[in-house]
Amino acid sequence: MAAPEAAGIVQTEEDELFREGCAFEGAAVVALVKGDAGKPDGGGEGGGEGEGGAKTMEIMLDDGVLFTLELDSGEKRLMELGYKQDLQRSMNSFELFSVAFCGVGMFLGIPYYGTAYLNGGPVCCVWFWWITAFFAHLLALSFAEIASSFPTAGSLYFWAAALAGPKYGPFAAWITGWLEFVGVSVGVGGVAFGGIQQIMSLVLLATGGMNGGGYDFPHYLQFLSCAALILICAAINILPVKRVGQVLAVGAVLQILVAVAFIITLPAVAKTHQPASWVFGHFEVQYAITGIPNGAYAVVAGLLMSQYALYAFDAAAHTSEEAKRSDVTTPFAMIAALSLISFVEWGVIVALTFCIQDPANLLATDTVTGGEAAEVQILWDVFYGRFGNGAGACVFLGLFFTSFFFATITLILAAARVGYALSRDHGLPLSFLWRQVNAHKVPVNAIACTSAIAIIFLIPLLGGSVAYFAVTGMATVGWFGAYGVPIFFRIIQSDRDFSPGPFYLPNYIGHFGGKCVHVLALTYVVYTMVVFVIPTEYPVTAENFNYASVGIVVVMAIFLLWWVLDAHRWFKGPKIAKQEDEGARAPEQQENYQVGRWFQ
Repeated sequence: MAAPEAAGIVQTEEDELFREGCAFEGAAVVALVKGDAGKPDGGGEGGGEGEGGAKTMEIMLDDGVLFTLELDSGEKRLMELGYKQDLQRSMNSFELFSVAFCGVGMFLGIPYYGTAYLNGGPVCCVWFWWITAFFAHLLALSFAEIASSFPTAGSLYFWAAALAGPKYGPFAAWITGWLEFVGVSVGVGGVAFGGIQQIMSLVLLATGGMNGGGYDFPHYLQFLSCAALILICAAINILPVKRVGQVLAVGAVLQILVAVAFIITLPAVAKTHQPASWVFGHFEVQYAITGIPNGAYAVVAGLLMSQYALYAFDAAAHTSEEAKRSDVTTPFAMIAALSLISFVEWGVIVALTFCIQDPANLLATDTVTGGEAAEVQILWDVFYGRFGNGAGACVFLGLFFTSFFFATITLILAAARVGYALSRDHGLPLSFLWRQVNAHKVPVNAIACTSAIAIIFLIPLLGGSVAYFAVTGMATVGWFGAYGVPIFFRIIQSDRDFSPGPFYLPNYIGHFGGKCVHVLALTYVVYTMVVFVIPTEYPVTAENFNYASVGIVVVMAIFLLWWVLDAHRWFKGPKIAKQEDEGARAPEQQENYQVGRWFQ
């Protein structure tokens, strides 16, 4: 048969990417005949047929047969960005929603209930939740617009490079990618430890409590338990991504059912309830315990519960290359998951607050929790007061654990995709190893890498919780720092230079409204980073000092020094087809660059 060029078919780099990854009934694809998928802008500002639905293209096989292929809109956009489909695109919209939902987690903020109660009482627990929820939704909207345009596994890392442009893109990608990769990987260990804390509380209550000789896990057992949980969740991640999505879908439904059961059961069991005027109107700062000098500072510290609870919805963006119609479904997944958890978890918090049997018990040191876990003390007081034992409290702690279990699965899923995306662009040492996928198109080596990092950063637990919380606090700040980079460049970029996906904020609130969303989202990110490093107790001692502030400075110094001394010579960031087509890269960023020896 005639060559494609002889037939008058113009071949582009996008065609080559498509041909490399496709075959049909044993016949190789030799040419791409432009159809709807071949339009440079995806068929319009919104991204093609059906607001992000599947596109069609005609392809020519080596046996001369022409046929029309329906191409997923997310895959088509991935091709436009310069990547072929290596991962398995099989997750449906509910499974992608479940990834975002389990990433946030229904009960992940509940262990910080005592922090909010100390720094503002019921008002801080109940009403200040919505302050954070409002800004978290602005952050989700900002991410949704960018994710719709760039539905790639690299997520924040790719977004930063694409929005920063050819001049600053490699540097933005380097900083964002490393902050994100380390932050999410270490965050895996943080969430796993939160889950083990639920089990530790359960065992403590079941064996007599702090005031009754209850069993408290030694440091080595905490470490081993966390490591075991991470390994179990990593093993689940090795399954085909469709199966992982189904596991997380079960997890999302289970968490919703547990939350509804909690909201109904706890008030029904409680013998007494606090009046609504106290729950919704009582503000009190425990200055004697925290030592915080003023009410405004206390409120800032009290917001930590909701800030730790309402993030990580970007996990859905990391699985964009494995979800159908991801340019549409990813924005929906992030916004819907955050909204549902915001309302339902608020119901859990309100139920907890109404069911406080004795406010003095929450902070007293002579109780079953020793004043260290206010939410656990509430559960104990309710069930012990009604039944004379805390079995019901133990049951709910076990159910709370499931939220941390599914979140650990999700964060390993997300961290592995960040590692995979970085390694295919030569951004990690031994990149050739981490970018490999198995027969099910799962990046198993990246899963092993991120799980190992999470376990390594758990080692400080062996020396006590102070060092460990310093490490996890640093990782959380770094993760939020990665949030801010692409939003910053989206703000300074003109809308005329932005190629929107199906979800485009100006279509709903205008160009000025869209910019306002991004500015407020970035403001929230910066504010949160500051709050995460300030002391929450005074006077500051070696035991309560927030070492995250020191840790993040050290980490940033390492990444910046690495860039200045070496990485700027060879790291070019993710492949962005549009920039390469326009010849926009600086000479040192052209294809003849030499990748660092260990980054091949």
